[in-house]
Amino acid sequence: MRDNKVTQAQGGSDPETRRAMADLTAKLTQDYWNGLHEKTPGQLLAVGYSTLGEGYNREAYRRLRIPALRRLLHRNRVVPRNLLEAGVGTGAYAGLWQELGVTEWTGIDISPRAIAHLRLRYPSAEFHVIDLARPEDEFKGQCFDFVTAIDVLYHIIDDGHFATALTWLASHVGEASHLVVSDVFTDSPFGRRFKHVRRRPMEAYLQVLEPLGLRLVDRESVFAILGDPVPDGRGRGGTLYQLWRILQKSIRMMPDSLQGAYGATVVRLAYPIDALIRAMTDLRGINLELALFRKVSSTHYR
Repeated sequence: MRDNKVTQAQGGSDPETRRAMADLTAKLTQDYWNGLHEKTPGQLLAVGYSTLGEGYNREAYRRLRIPALRRLLHRNRVVPRNLLEAGVGTGAYAGLWQELGVTEWTGIDISPRAIAHLRLRYPSAEFHVIDLARPEDEFKGQCFDFVTAIDVLYHIIDDGHFATALTWLASHVGEASHLVVSDVFTDSPFGRRFKHVRRRPMEAYLQVLEPLGLRLVDRESVFAILGDPVPDGRGRGGTLYQLWRILQKSIRMMPDSLQGAYGATVVRLAYPIDALIRAMTDLRGINLELALFRKVSSTHYR
């Protein structure tokens, strides 16, 4: 989950003011991500929890984020070859793409610095600077057999821009191919407590994707207590949230020289508990999930 301080500019009623505010918001967003990638080039804290250090993020990707995606794809026999990865960041999933046999990897990101770094690190892949909130279609007419938008869409605060981004992603999913997105999929007001994050319920995704022929086929929980829970209106998730607060506060209180090693140790020790809770508890609408959609023919779609 990305942690930033970019806020959504509020536009006026006339078109020129709205365009000016949209331009300003895009610049602020790009400047923020560029700053992170310049300060910590290639490091996972540029795309994960930036205040918890590289050790925590490295172990969280290795033990939770990447295995969750692997489980989801293996369970549904998704074998991608031609991939479009939105919000590619530091290329955190590159090892998984290689493991799965991806032969054509195309990544997009709002940060030119992130893209420049990836072009040097992975010269055989293709990377482009694109703002999902206002995408320019460099891939017009091109479809991929696998499209991902992991830990990206909930950073698009404006609902119209969110719909634009999701529609654009869907337009590049090939027939009988797949799209993966991530969110907590909740309508709890607690999921909007940060100005830079807007959690949305699954219905918000379905309203955009179903008319475009994308059907939800599976979901996979990523975190229980090692990511940011969102308690709902019925009180579900409250205990998990308190445990998360204790864990992340203990990491943040560590001196810089110790934070990396300590954060990694927290994940290693708490991971079995996190996995047990995920196995025994329905965490839908409480913590981060991956959702897998499949593009079906309009003649077969219901």
